[in-house]
Amino acid sequence: MRRRDVLKLAGTSGLGMGAAVAFAGCGTPDREFHIQSPVEIPEDTITGLDTWYASICQDSGDGCGVIVRVKSGRARKIEGNPDYPLNRGKSSARAQAALQTLYNPDRIPNPMIPRRNRGSGRYRFMRWDDVLPDFQERLSAAQNGGIVMITEPVNGHLGMILERFTQNIGARWLTFEPLEQAAVRQASAQVFGTTRVPQFDIANTAYVLSIGGNFLEGGDSPVHYGQAYGEFRQGENRSRGTFAHFDTHLTMTAANADEWHPVNPGTEGILALSIAHAVLDGRPVPAALQPLTGGEGSLDAYAAEQVADVTGVPVEVIERVAHDFAAAPTAVAMGGGSAAGHTNGLSNMAAIFALNLLKGNVGRQGGVLLNAPSPLPDIPAEAPVTSYEEWETFLSEIESGQVPQVLLIHGANPVYGLPGVLNAAGVLDAIPYIVSFSNVLDETTALADLILPDHHYLESWGTSVPPLGAEYSTLGVQQPVVRPYHQEFEGAAGTRAFADVLLGLAQTLGGPLAEALPWDSMRDAIRASVDELQARGDGSVTSDDPEVFWLSVLQRGGWWVASEPVTAEAPDLSGVPAMEPEFSSDAEDYPYHLIVTPSVLLGDGSGSLAASPWLQSTADPMTTGVWGTWVALSPKTMEALSIQENDIVRITSTAGSLLAPAYPYPGIGEGVVSVPLGQGHQELGRYAENRGENALRMLAPVIQEQTGALAWSATRVRIAPTGRRTRLPRIEGITAPVQMPDEKTFQVTNETQ
Repeated sequence: MRRRDVLKLAGTSGLGMGAAVAFAGCGTPDREFHIQSPVEIPEDTITGLDTWYASICQDSGDGCGVIVRVKSGRARKIEGNPDYPLNRGKSSARAQAALQTLYNPDRIPNPMIPRRNRGSGRYRFMRWDDVLPDFQERLSAAQNGGIVMITEPVNGHLGMILERFTQNIGARWLTFEPLEQAAVRQASAQVFGTTRVPQFDIANTAYVLSIGGNFLEGGDSPVHYGQAYGEFRQGENRSRGTFAHFDTHLTMTAANADEWHPVNPGTEGILALSIAHAVLDGRPVPAALQPLTGGEGSLDAYAAEQVADVTGVPVEVIERVAHDFAAAPTAVAMGGGSAAGHTNGLSNMAAIFALNLLKGNVGRQGGVLLNAPSPLPDIPAEAPVTSYEEWETFLSEIESGQVPQVLLIHGANPVYGLPGVLNAAGVLDAIPYIVSFSNVLDETTALADLILPDHHYLESWGTSVPPLGAEYSTLGVQQPVVRPYHQEFEGAAGTRAFADVLLGLAQTLGGPLAEALPWDSMRDAIRASVDELQARGDGSVTSDDPEVFWLSVLQRGGWWVASEPVTAEAPDLSGVPAMEPEFSSDAEDYPYHLIVTPSVLLGDGSGSLAASPWLQSTADPMTTGVWGTWVALSPKTMEALSIQENDIVRITSTAGSLLAPAYPYPGIGEGVVSVPLGQGHQELGRYAENRGENALRMLAPVIQEQTGALAWSATRVRIAPTGRRTRLPRIEGITAPVQMPDEKTFQVTNETQ
């Protein structure tokens, strides 16, 4: 009998685990049957045919809808869900690479405790029933003030569960966002009346003005904006739109623009006000924008000829872009990126967003559209975010002796992502009992006394309210598409869903906590919400039968309903600070601006994306670099410092330093240094450990006064060659060009014939 026949028999007869056990004596390990071809697939059986499941991607960062091809119990391919309003069939490299994070050989398979001391790197596998009683006892003893929960910013049902869990157990909840977007959210609140950054209707506009807004590679949803950008350029029954972009260096978004102009770091808001001055063309500044004038009542101080030297943008460029923006029938002004990471990030973003008020495009097609609310009032659409200032306070309290008894960590890696001057690892080590729910061993999890590994998102339930969605009020539903890779069966403890563990703890601890979280599992919590949606009788799915409605929602990957346009509140720009940026140190000792850029593939490095060899091997779209860190310098800077390509240079700030090979990059100013994020892990498995550098560690602790966020673009550095060389792995330029015998050769010049 062939192995396939054995598995088919097991699947069709319902023998399940018994089949694997029965054939253990033939020499095939039990575990192979469970991992390679589980017989109990959620709501399915083994047929040998492809089965597609709709779900939500949690690796892409924006909660895109995906469909997953499953065959013989294994996930084989991921594509975008063509139905899902946010991304309509499109996906990203991160979404595609989820198969590798699912089947990563370095995933933690069972609960673990350190064999000896905390941080020793040696662990003992445990069973859930052996570790949960002690964990519950410690939680019970530390209730009402002795527990701290650290997570990633999260919305949907997990956000609701975390909020209720921490409130009712008396825990402090901190969320971690390494490159804080507080300035973007607060500017949105002051200009548009909502902290949910609105949807810029690129697909239907004629002109896009972007100042630091790298919407094709970052921000709220690159997949959504990538699709909208396609419509903007090549949509049917419309003329091709025009795109002008300003940034400190040439990014992927900048490379797609009709015109890109470098702007000096921290002066993006000044540039926006100069464009506003040119758009007004002598007319008085509207009352709503008066606070941006600094009490002057006019924007004359920002006339193009007054700010050209400060911003580095020529007068004619400012005036021409302003004219094009004003003359276009529809236009949007977008911002973000490093412009929001300066000490004056709030004023930068407020000035950029306010250009939309001058255009009068808020709430109009081709302009700025406010997002629809969550379809369920108790399911949050936004995630709370802890500011850097609050993180400083938290760590300072521990150092002063106010030490929590229990620390719970999920989806966050502050030891890796906080600036090194805070010494997060050393401070957190004072907490007596640390529990991590990570399913990979990252830098923060390495401090844990107990590791309770979470399922992968393709193995568990969840929901998401998309970050963008003006047309539809949406609840995306994430369902398990495969049995857990590390299952609970005889001989192994396996992984468990984080939310299910919290719900189980709530029932065990009882009292108000159990009343607030009455469900046995995340599936039950989601099912209760879906039953509420079914009672509405509208939306993308309708049925009088609750079971049919539930299955239909799962088949489509969620539920959504057309939304009425959301009206913006009147802008309130009072309290917007002065426009001048401040930096970590003087230009004489540290003459270069450090711009850290999240990798298109690995993000800011705080997650587990670097553990994927697919993402590590995928070329950076601008430099083609892979598997490492580099320092992008202008050729003139390299010449001035006598640095050659692949020379290892040391860049030093007041907070730290790093070593990386130099990469000549013509698309960057002479006073700017760019370093990609995502590498420099000391943990995270074989594909990520000890590879490249972590530039987050050397950020100076400079704070945005108005938001309390870290001004992560405000660090100055100096550069020095080390006399050593290496070779940066990359695709570009590693082979000499070859002239094909029958092809013509063209010379590209900037001269006209």
